[in-house]
Amino acid sequence: MIVLAVSDVHAPRYLESFVDRLSHCHADIILLAGDMVDKGNPTAFWEVFKHLREVFDAPIVSCFGNSEWFSYREFLKRRFPEIVWLDDEGMVINSRNGERVAIFGSLGVLHTPTKWQLRNYPNIIQVYQNRLHKIARYFETVESERKVLLTHYATSRETLTGEGEEYLDELGCDLSDLFGSCGIDISIHGHAHLSNVRSTKIGKTRVYNVAFPVTSGCTRIEL
Repeated sequence: MIVLAVSDVHAPRYLESFVDRLSHCHADIILLAGDMVDKGNPTAFWEVFKHLREVFDAPIVSCFGNSEWFSYREFLKRRFPEIVWLDDEGMVINSRNGERVAIFGSLGVLHTPTKWQLRNYPNIIQVYQNRLHKIARYFETVESERKVLLTHYATSRETLTGEGEEYLDELGCDLSDLFGSCGIDISIHGHAHLSNVRSTKIGKTRVYNVAFPVTSGCTRIEL
């Protein structure tokens, strides 16, 4: 099964570069790891979607990033019903060889909430704890041969290499224990624009940072 994954196009900011680098290749599924549009600009998603559809006919599955504000996520769901939006939920698809592939999509978890989050969401720590529980519960109970975690926030320290040390805790959370306990095969994330490590392996789990400012294109992953 061939997966193409990307995040952090922040349309219209990087849209032109993103479109220039789109080229046809076989893909069984397209995974979007959030922040495909800039803050407060949900209509820019139309350009992203249009150009993806001009090149690929594969199903598209997306989680939300922090730039896809809560206030317009329902708008995106209504406007783009062709996309499967996973907001702390999972789905199972069948690969060409008959294997079941479980995908859980989520904004993800930060090791330390930002000051803005603490001011605006006093219960944010509980929200993150509940989110981790949902991820674990899903993968512990789903019947599948392959497991994919799709988040916006980073899931390993290794794929944050190159980011400022003082910001690491606010870019993601090390989920290596979760990878092992839940048997996650692939973890795909974005959010880390300055990382110089695109992928790593933690135990049996392959972790990919697919942020467009890092990859300058879509990341091809063979599952």
